[in-house]
Amino acid sequence: MKGSIFVGLVVLVMFVVAAPLHAAWQVTALTDNDYDDDQPQVSGSNVVWEGNIDGDYEIFLYDGSTTTQLTANGYEDGNPQVSGSNVVWYRSDGSDNEIFLYDGSTLNPPPITDNDYDDRYPQVSGSNVVWEGNVDGDYEIFLYDGSTTQLTDNSDNDYDPQISGSSMVWQGWDGNDYEIFLSDGGTVNPPPITTNGTSDRYPQVSGSSVVWEGYDGSDWEIFLYDGSTTTQLTDNATSDYEPQVSGSKVAWYRSDGSDYEIFLYDHDEFLSLGEGANPEDATTQLTNNGDTDRYPQVSGSNVVWEGYDGNDFEIYLYDGTTTTPLTDNSYGDYDPQISGSGTVWRGYDGNDYEIFLATPPVPGDADGDGDVDGDDAQALADNWGETTDVTWEMGDFDGDGVVGPADAAILAANWGYPGAEAAPVPEPSTLAMIGSLLAALGITAGRRGRGR
Repeated sequence: MKGSIFVGLVVLVMFVVAAPLHAAWQVTALTDNDYDDDQPQVSGSNVVWEGNIDGDYEIFLYDGSTTTQLTANGYEDGNPQVSGSNVVWYRSDGSDNEIFLYDGSTLNPPPITDNDYDDRYPQVSGSNVVWEGNVDGDYEIFLYDGSTTQLTDNSDNDYDPQISGSSMVWQGWDGNDYEIFLSDGGTVNPPPITTNGTSDRYPQVSGSSVVWEGYDGSDWEIFLYDGSTTTQLTDNATSDYEPQVSGSKVAWYRSDGSDYEIFLYDHDEFLSLGEGANPEDATTQLTNNGDTDRYPQVSGSNVVWEGYDGNDFEIYLYDGTTTTPLTDNSYGDYDPQISGSGTVWRGYDGNDYEIFLATPPVPGDADGDGDVDGDDAQALADNWGETTDVTWEMGDFDGDGVVGPADAAILAANWGYPGAEAAPVPEPSTLAMIGSLLAALGITAGRRGRGR
């Protein structure tokens, strides 16, 4: 029997395909203290936030293993943003706010601005930083890419800069209403990409894609500029708010007349539908309930948001096929952010707000302890052949409703994680070890059946 299990594992591991993960995501509290931690942001394995320690807010960075306090001073440090190892924020210098950049090496760095007016709300992409500064009585947009360039110079306010690579967007007053501006590569005083008689606001950018909400005379609708063409994504009698973009995907929330729901649009899908297609044909409503869902964030095919469950706000994630609640507790969880599949938020612990990080389950990790070992094989053995109400924790790693050979193949493919890098096809010695282990645990359908 041991030999047949070994051969079966070899065949299954060679042909197993990626399967949806149905386990509870691993949630880690990055902070556990007696003061408020707020405004988390995430980029890859790096998470930043502000913590109200010793009476003022300071900036903290978690790099996947260690938390570092980046600032220690008597002033408020706020609005941290992160891109890779670069972190930006703004802080008062005693007379006005200045912009600070941590490049992964120097704690308590000097400011990249040093003037007599307020600079605030920085955003970072790679080594490029944008912000708004109140120069000459109105706010203008600035770019730092090793040196500082003033992107706008007019007598009206420019607000809310966002950046992706070398593309920067913001909203600016044209004397009548707010329009959307795009600077590609640091163009100074670019023309607006919107020209109409109603306000456009809250732009976001990802590569060549820009989204915003625009007023149509009766309510707010969502618009997308893809580098050449502007498409109105919504056209209805209720307001659509705060779009976010990642590549071709756009997420936002909309009132349905009683509460707010989450929507996801795929521009690539829309273009594939051909001439005459309606953007609604490429739009999916992710929520449809009697409670409020709001503030979505999107990264690739993954969307996170906060939703009211009748008692408090919880965090939800949609992975392209399935919606999973990341939290289920009696306290409020707010402000989710996502990078890839890593999701962060702030949650109340009964005393103050802490920062939480959710990561996908490791294939084969039945007990959710972050590794794939004998304990997970034991769970598989204990439930071998089960078909009733099976779960990930019972060993159903491929989500097909059966604990069987395909799940053993997933366990084998990830054996030893994280101590050894998981490979699609393990070494023969690894297969033999797992095959022997499973055989020793008595994994045969017939034997399990006779025992029952």
